[in-house]
Amino acid sequence: GDGTQTRDFVYIDDVVEAFLQAGLRPDELLGRPAFVCSGQGTSVADAFRLAVETVARRTGRRVDLRTVPAPPGLSPIESRNFVGIPAALAGIGWYPRHDLAHGLYRTVEAFLVSRDC
Repeated sequence: GDGTQTRDFVYIDDVVEAFLQAGLRPDELLGRPAFVCSGQGTSVADAFRLAVETVARRTGRRVDLRTVPAPPGLSPIESRNFVGIPAALAGIGWYPRHDLAHGLYRTVEAFLVSRDC
C-alpha cells in the first residue's frame, strides 16, 4: 500500500522491559488495559525511509523504496492507524527508553554484529 497508515513502534528491549515490569506489579494493572506503546505515531512509509537511511549511514548501501499495491483480501485492520496511550504502564514507572530512530540503529547494529560472527 501507500504506507500512510500510522503505527506506534516500540523497540523490542523496551517491550521486554514492559512485560517484566508488569509481571512484577500485576495487582496495579489488574483489570486495566495496558498498551506497550510510546504514544508516538509514525507512518509506515516514514519508518521504512528511516530504516533505509539508517542502513545507508551505517553500511554505505542504498536501497530504493517503492510502493506496491496492497494484496487482495488484506484485513481492514492493516490499513487503520494506531497510536497507543501508555498511561497504565507509565503508572508503574515504565516508559520506552528508545525512540524509533535509536531502535532502528540498534537493530541494524545487531544484524551487522550477528553477520560478522
